[in-house]
Amino acid sequence: MVKKDTPKTEAKDKGAAMETAKAVTPAKKSTKSPARSTSLKPKTTTNGKDKKKRGNKKRIIWIVIVVVLALGIVGGFLALQGLGVAVETAEAENNDIAITVFATGAVTPGTSRDVYPETQGLVESVRVSEGDMVQEGDILATLDGAANMAQLSQAQSGLASARSGLSQAESAQRQANAGRSQANAGRSQANAGVTAANAGVTAANAARDAAQAGLDSAIASERALEQEISTVNSLIAEMSAAGLNASNSEDFVDLQMLVVDLEDHLGQARAGVTQARSGVTQADAGIAQARAGVDQARAGVEAADAGIDQARAGETESAIAAARSGVTAAEDAVALAETAVEASIIRAPKDGMVLFAPTAASAAAMGTGITPISGAELMQGSAVTPGSPLFTIVDEDTFSFTAEVDEVDVRRIAEGQRADVTLSAYSGRTFDAEVRSISKLAMPTLTGGTVFEVELSFAEEVPDVRIGMRGDTTIEIETQENVLTIPIDAWFSEAGEDFVYLIDDDSQLVRTPVTVGASTEFVVEVIEGIEEGVVVAMAGGAPVPLEDGMTVTPVP
Repeated sequence: MVKKDTPKTEAKDKGAAMETAKAVTPAKKSTKSPARSTSLKPKTTTNGKDKKKRGNKKRIIWIVIVVVLALGIVGGFLALQGLGVAVETAEAENNDIAITVFATGAVTPGTSRDVYPETQGLVESVRVSEGDMVQEGDILATLDGAANMAQLSQAQSGLASARSGLSQAESAQRQANAGRSQANAGRSQANAGVTAANAGVTAANAARDAAQAGLDSAIASERALEQEISTVNSLIAEMSAAGLNASNSEDFVDLQMLVVDLEDHLGQARAGVTQARSGVTQADAGIAQARAGVDQARAGVEAADAGIDQARAGETESAIAAARSGVTAAEDAVALAETAVEASIIRAPKDGMVLFAPTAASAAAMGTGITPISGAELMQGSAVTPGSPLFTIVDEDTFSFTAEVDEVDVRRIAEGQRADVTLSAYSGRTFDAEVRSISKLAMPTLTGGTVFEVELSFAEEVPDVRIGMRGDTTIEIETQENVLTIPIDAWFSEAGEDFVYLIDDDSQLVRTPVTVGASTEFVVEVIEGIEEGVVVAMAGGAPVPLEDGMTVTPVP
């Protein structure tokens, strides 16, 4: 009797293309020699080659005869000795069988977050290098913010003037008897507010011009991509007319992939156009707000004039209310300008590792259409828009393993399935993992196949793991529990029939048909035909092929 297999044995369904289980025992052919015909054919005249062929055929026939006679002599000798042929045996046992899918892959960031600029502009400075560890709020880069700083300075000046006007109005209320001279001073401050508000209008107009320039640039990029897509599609049409297609031309496939990549960037460009238009709209709103500030400042002048009259009469409450409204408007202008200045500072949205965001050029350089993990380094003077990420922040504590699963097997993969991952950098070590997500987008391989990305999350810590480490995974897609199994060497197949050899009370083999299911390189599932505990004969180690009715000596 053989030892019971491990409770869970990795296995695969019969016929699966990418499964880890090895092929079952080749179909056993009958060892009985076919009957030889004794009829003779008329003798015919042949050339030298025919004579040589007949000579080779005769030698083969004699070899077969000698082998059959030898096997018969051995079997007969054993039978005369009453011992039978020694064969190894095993019991049919209930075990668990795990059916798996095998795939290769690499370590990828588990969770990440792209960093987008809030406004368009030119890069003034880059404060980080790829691979740097940063904390939330750290400065990654800055944009040219001279115009925003000028606008902030003007807004702060207007706020100072508005607060001064309020202070003076309150002082006028306390000192209603100060006279017209003090009211005139308040009017002068109000005029200064008008001047500052007019400066705000000028700055808002400049911002609007910059936003319009960005919109024009985004529209130009969109049109250029549309033209390029049209050109590539024309090439594809010409190649199709010439009889080329994806099955016979790598250039045809590359052009199709280029169209997909260009359309992706066209979508980004269109998003940039939309955001640029939003920027123009916001700039128009800024102009309107600045003009409203002018109106408010002028209203302050009028209020100051009214204050003069009120000062004469000793009534200053309305002047104070107007001054407070001016302060509120000036504070809003400062807050808006500060937001614009802050938008020119690119900060880390979370703790993690810095990667430069992939670009169209870095993706095309790979030649596969697969988006790379990182891209080209951001340079000083580069033009940026809100629609394109500048950085990616990766959480180094949540790395994943992304496997490339063949299209034949991906339909059987499901989220939550457990898996084993082995990394080339950690030879002989296996890490527990679990299927987290399955991509809906197919990707071509360099050999012309089709795979889908399956992301696995590690269930344990992998020491000193690095992005891009290669490895393999075995995903457990199904576990069949408590099924009847026999050793793979006890499974025979002939002429489409699966069977085993039982041993009767006379120590003779009894050919017994069975229905088999899943198999591994060690065991095979028996669905019906035998019961648990029966003893089956195994082919391994037997001196002659096993046959129905053969007398044997069981070897546990």
